[in-house]
Amino acid sequence: MDNKQATWNGLKGLQEQGLLDENNPDIVAIFEQIKHLRENERSIRSLRRSLTLDNMPVLDVEEEIDAEVPPASELSQLLDSYMELKREKSDLQGRFTELVNGFADLQETVRRQLKEPRPAPGLFHVWLT
Repeated sequence: MDNKQATWNGLKGLQEQGLLDENNPDIVAIFEQIKHLRENERSIRSLRRSLTLDNMPVLDVEEEIDAEVPPASELSQLLDSYMELKREKSDLQGRFTELVNGFADLQETVRRQLKEPRPAPGLFHVWLT
């Protein structure tokens, strides 16, 4: 016999002997609640044992779809747009190189012209370039 049952049997005996009467209704009510809670606990354990799903681990089935990998049709579209952007980038690099070279030529022309002697003021001189 476990301690719970012994305690309950002891209280039951005290109640039968009249030592726990109407003068102690709070104590009797508390022990009645304990008795009902234990009975409910036993019935819950019995239900859990009878259900096979409660004794087995629960596995949640989740489909793993990689959000980073688009479908094949989207992949071909992405590849096409990548190749187009790559061509556009090389075209822009070529134009940028032309602009930089043109700017360098312009700078050199300005430097040369600044180093050349200028005509004296008041003299008519035609600059031909």
